[in-house]
Amino acid sequence: MQPSEESIEVGLEEPTEELLKRLEDLPAGTKLRLQVPLGAVALRTSEDANKLRDVQLQRQLALTVASPDHALIVRSRIYGFGVEELRPPAPPPRRRAVPKRARNAGGPGRCPRSKICWGPATPW
Repeated sequence: MQPSEESIEVGLEEPTEELLKRLEDLPAGTKLRLQVPLGAVALRTSEDANKLRDVQLQRQLALTVASPDHALIVRSRIYGFGVEELRPPAPPPRRRAVPKRARNAGGPGRCPRSKICWGPATPW
C-alpha cells in the first residue's frame, strides 16, 4: 500500500499548536506538503521547528515545507525537512514619478521650453 499524499495550507494567523494538532490526525507515512504563506505566525521559532520534527518522526511523515519565506526555508533545511522555495508575491507596480519640469511646464505663467510663448499665459 502506497502512502497517501496530502497538501496542507497553513493560515496566516494559525498558531503552531493548531497546525501540529492537524498533523497528528494524518495517517502514518503520509507524504505531506506544508504550504506556509509569507508572514505566517506558525513555525517562527526553533522551538516550533523542534515540535514539528517530533510530530514528523512520530507520524513518520515525508514532510516538505513550501514557502516564499526565506528564513523559514533556511530553518527547514537546518532541521532536515524537505523544502520547496516559492517565489514571493510580486510587489505592486510602482507609479512612475512625473519629472518636476513636466508637471510645471503647462502651469500659469510658465512656458514650456519647446514652445515659443507669446504673452504671459498662452493656453495651449
